[in-house]
Amino acid sequence: MREEQEQREALADAEPPLAQPLRRLGGELTSVVFIGDLHADAGCAEQWLRQTKLVDMESEPWAWAGPPDAALVFLGDYVDKGAESRQALELVRKLQTAFPDNVEAMLGAPPFPARSPPPPPTLSLPR
Repeated sequence: MREEQEQREALADAEPPLAQPLRRLGGELTSVVFIGDLHADAGCAEQWLRQTKLVDMESEPWAWAGPPDAALVFLGDYVDKGAESRQALELVRKLQTAFPDNVEAMLGAPPFPARSPPPPPTLSLPR
């Protein structure tokens, strides 16, 4: 019970999950585009990226095409479910490396769980 109370207090004192990554981008952001749940689908991620028009993917190397005070934030779930885990991670990493002032990648889950997970079920096997 005390542990649950401590978790609630920690959550109340914690920043919203997006505050820190957006602060790392710095400056006064005028627009932020969020892309989430890539699920190892690099092709879909590229389509979303093209729709934002923030990155010129036709140039080599890629060029930032959005305003300097715009940001692109990936929300996580990069590698599960699809067949292009490596490609999805490489795409996000390429963007972060090329545009560190404009691109941020977050983990898929907030740093604190909303509740303590229930204990695992106990399985009794006959002897």
